[in-house]
Amino acid sequence: MFKRGDEELEGSEPFWLAGFRSHSRKIANTTIKAWNSMMDEAEFVIYPPKLQETLEQLRLAVDIQVPFLSGAGKEQVSSIPYT
Repeated sequence: MFKRGDEELEGSEPFWLAGFRSHSRKIANTTIKAWNSMMDEAEFVIYPPKLQETLEQLRLAVDIQVPFLSGAGKEQVSSIPYT
C-alpha cells in the first residue's frame, strides 16, 4: 500500500512543480498522469505548502487526484500557465 510522508514529497517537490507548471501541455499532462498513477492507492499524504497550493489550482482545471488535500482550492484557474 502507498504511503507518503512530508519529507518524501518535499524531496521530489521541485520535479512535480516543474512538471505541473510547465508551459508545455505535453509535459504537464504527462506529469499529471504520473501523479494520478502514484496517488491511485495513496493511504496517507502530507503535502508541502508549494505543492499543495499548485494542486489546489490544478484541481479546478484538470482531473487530478489529490487525496487528503484540505482546502477548497480558491485560487483562480487563470494562474495555471497551460490552460
